[in-house]
Amino acid sequence: MPSAGQYFQDKGYEGQIASIQNYHYLRGTLEGITNGSSSYLPWGRFIVAKPGGMAGEIDLPSATGQKILGVTPFNDRFMRLSKGVTGYPPKQAAVYLAKGVIFLRAETAMTGGGDIYVRHTANTVPGQHEAIGRPRNNADGGKADKLNNARVLDTVVAGEIFRLELDLPVT
Repeated sequence: MPSAGQYFQDKGYEGQIASIQNYHYLRGTLEGITNGSSSYLPWGRFIVAKPGGMAGEIDLPSATGQKILGVTPFNDRFMRLSKGVTGYPPKQAAVYLAKGVIFLRAETAMTGGGDIYVRHTANTVPGQHEAIGRPRNNADGGKADKLNNARVLDTVVAGEIFRLELDLPVT
């Protein structure tokens, strides 16, 4: 993969693809990927294969040890900003990015080159930027799993947008 700084945008929206590299790997409609959830699947969140679901159904992580498949990228085909909804509709076609660079919103402060964890379980009283499938810098008492094959490219405070480089196995 290219080094950080090559062909990257500096700023973006949650879920926006952040580079123009040719090594991106998206899985989607042609491969039968669908939002297996009964609610909208937000952009910029990590996803897993839906537990007990049909082949190709994806959902937000819900337990420790689930295999992260990728991140849901922004897709203006499904914009419903007037209704406050930004994501893939329930039981509809969806897309995820497994390799490439994407903008995400940090649940906690993130350090370039630091560890990344993915939240799968909510706290009783959620933090300000807490959300299932959102990245953070620690396990939060076992409520987030460490993600290998990903690299934080920016240093930001909680709630800010940063770039993450993914190199997840494609199955």
